[in-house]
Amino acid sequence: MTRSITGEYSGIGILLSHAEEPIVTEVFEDGPADGKLQRLDRIVAVDGKEVRGMSDEEYLGLIRGEAGTEVHLRIRRAEQFLEITLKRRKMKARAVRRTEAGKDRDILVFRLWSFIDGSADQVAGAIRKANRPLRGVVLDLRNNGGGTVDDAIAIVDLFIDRGLVITERGRSVKELEAEDRGAALPESVPLVVLVNRFSASASEITAGALRDHGRAVLMGEVTYGKGTVQEIYKFGQRGAKVTVARFYLPSGRSTQIRGVTPDIAMEDAEARKVAEEAAAHGERLFEREYDNAVEADAVPCEFRAGYDLSPLLARLRGRLGQGGTPDPEVEADDPVLQEAVRILQGEEPVPLK
Repeated sequence: MTRSITGEYSGIGILLSHAEEPIVTEVFEDGPADGKLQRLDRIVAVDGKEVRGMSDEEYLGLIRGEAGTEVHLRIRRAEQFLEITLKRRKMKARAVRRTEAGKDRDILVFRLWSFIDGSADQVAGAIRKANRPLRGVVLDLRNNGGGTVDDAIAIVDLFIDRGLVITERGRSVKELEAEDRGAALPESVPLVVLVNRFSASASEITAGALRDHGRAVLMGEVTYGKGTVQEIYKFGQRGAKVTVARFYLPSGRSTQIRGVTPDIAMEDAEARKVAEEAAAHGERLFEREYDNAVEADAVPCEFRAGYDLSPLLARLRGRLGQGGTPDPEVEADDPVLQEAVRILQGEEPVPLK
């Protein structure tokens, strides 16, 4: 978890999920990797250097570089190894994709790839541009490995009026709150947050805080389980990763190891495939798989939710599994998102102003 991150870089236009062989989770259109790399490709080596055992900062540093220069990747696609050379160029990190779904295009879907400077502004701007009553909003945090604390708080701030978002406990205790300026979206507009086993860190803060406040129904899989901040200390050629702080949700629960449990459980077949493939190669993807992982805990608190989620949750659960025609604006091979849009379709439209 970091405090700040730039939204611009020189690279190849992909998003990666951290693993011993990093996983390509998104290939951006019109980027250098478009048409050459695919989702779920695994990065094995960069410019001849094997990435196994590297931190994300280390292999990202190899992939990125001066615009106009080339980078050579060795990738694994299923059981096939491929050699691919790409030319880096100046890119603006993309944080959000907006889709209008539903029969009347009155369900907004925000795919949030990462938490970077300006991601909350992009979501807020899209909400402001909505010119019709909404049946609901879907915030898709699947495969989102996190980003900045400040941007996670800013996203939560769009959906609640005020209140605690996260408590950071290290050498000191910091309570980080949403600004008291009113939500960008009326509380009566239903909000569904999609998560999976690769939603980590800032994603877990966002999903957990929105659910603790009673503002969002969570749908998908138990999240990654990253609730600590580590700093790396170098000693010559060696180094040590030291936990310097823990994060706690408004309810006092930690996301460490156990993650955030969704209200509506739906397996993510693609995420399962990645996990099974990693297990077959003896690769560890999750912090809980390490013997020295920091244990989960909780702290006492007197937090009370500002909204009552139970009526919405009951309505949405009542519509599960009824099938229907896939929404043409949503990927046909994404059953979790299709189901989220379908169960929101039964809600009454809510005027935004």
